[in-house]
Amino acid sequence: MLDAGYAADSLATPGTARLALAMLDEGTKTRDALQIAEQAELLGAQLGSGSSLDTSYLLLNAITGKLPESIEHRWRHVSTMFPAAPDRGSFCMTEYANCRA
Repeated sequence: MLDAGYAADSLATPGTARLALAMLDEGTKTRDALQIAEQAELLGAQLGSGSSLDTSYLLLNAITGKLPESIEHRWRHVSTMFPAAPDRGSFCMTEYANCRA
């Protein structure tokens, strides 16, 4: 089990969980938000994420025949943004500023 949701946010940085999950639908250093959305659309997939008091979650709705490709698309995107080393994430700073506003 991991602390998740906005209850796990530091008091000094409230909204961190919501911001991080909002960024999942935005661009990275290598693909912008439109490219990510276009790839999902080509696969017939819908991507989403959310956070509540105690949970954070990723959503993927996909066509059965395209499920493996849809999972790969979602995982590739998430793993680019949240790699094993937290200091190597690749949020697009323009999108970060937009989501933060």
